[in-house]
Amino acid sequence: MATLNDKLIHAVYDSLIVHKPQLKSLVQFDEDDDEDGEVDVRLLGDLIIRAFPWPIGIELRRLFSAQLAEPDRMRLDQLFKTLERTLQFVAFIQASQLLKEASSSTLTVRSPEGSEFIRRWSTVNLGNLVWLIEHGQALLAANGIAPFVEELPAALTPDFLAECGAWIPERNAIGHYEVHLSDEQVQVKCVELQERLTSILSTLSHLVKYKLVSVRSIQVEKSRRGEPHFNHQLNILNSSNSDFKAQDVDTNLFTESRSVLLLRTTKRMNEYLNLSPFIIDTGIERIDTKEKTAIKKDIFLYSRYQNDRLEFTGTEATDKHDLRVLSTYPMMMEDIKAFVAIFN
Repeated sequence: MATLNDKLIHAVYDSLIVHKPQLKSLVQFDEDDDEDGEVDVRLLGDLIIRAFPWPIGIELRRLFSAQLAEPDRMRLDQLFKTLERTLQFVAFIQASQLLKEASSSTLTVRSPEGSEFIRRWSTVNLGNLVWLIEHGQALLAANGIAPFVEELPAALTPDFLAECGAWIPERNAIGHYEVHLSDEQVQVKCVELQERLTSILSTLSHLVKYKLVSVRSIQVEKSRRGEPHFNHQLNILNSSNSDFKAQDVDTNLFTESRSVLLLRTTKRMNEYLNLSPFIIDTGIERIDTKEKTAIKKDIFLYSRYQNDRLEFTGTEATDKHDLRVLSTYPMMMEDIKAFVAIFN
């Protein structure tokens, strides 16, 4: 039986296997086993959820759920949420690279563009995200910085950004209940926004080539005369949240610990982009005080910097959490202040 997600799933899957052909082997058995020669769309949907970085994948998991199988207001809200979360992840990649480059070189930021960056980074919403992605990419290019995600410049075209920004006025109006849509109007919006989301996810399908991991710890092994070996204890951030060890090809190199990293490959741990403090994993926090017992084990995303305080939104937790008790909070605050200083 066809579902509302079928067209989206098939289109995005076709885009994914262009960048990661090995994904096709995961559904080969079902293709052969099915009498009609068609793949079970639920299998493809699960594959897409696990292939995308977890902040995007979890929103797709919600969108593909049976609870959102009707074109109603709940589904429309989730379509918006998935669009925003996808762009948020892209913006965090850019922000993390700007922070990394600023620590090792001088970035030139024009005024008053710098103050506009600070204003928009203070709160994450769809309008700010589209602006930040456009100008963040321009800032990297103006400073001659090669992007860590090599495919992004080709993807972030004026047409793509216009496609993302086209829904900003309606998102603001609908999200704040400034307009009251009829059931028929909601159904139309669901169809239109799903087509837009399908196009955006297909354009950004190259993200499945990268691994999002959390560094739980780094163990050093060294003999008396030998070189040190760094064994990384990692969590792959996806629906299975699997653990594995990774040993550097170059034993003299290691990553930042207790951080969320974007890797080009798990075979070369020295090729990474540290996405903390924009994305953090509270699951690796040691619960050693009473105050920490209230911390929800989740992947949290930066949402606001105001009054010298950081606020985060959980990918699974829906209630608000005060994360100032985290042992890494002072370091995160230091990083955010360094990030803001780039634009001053």
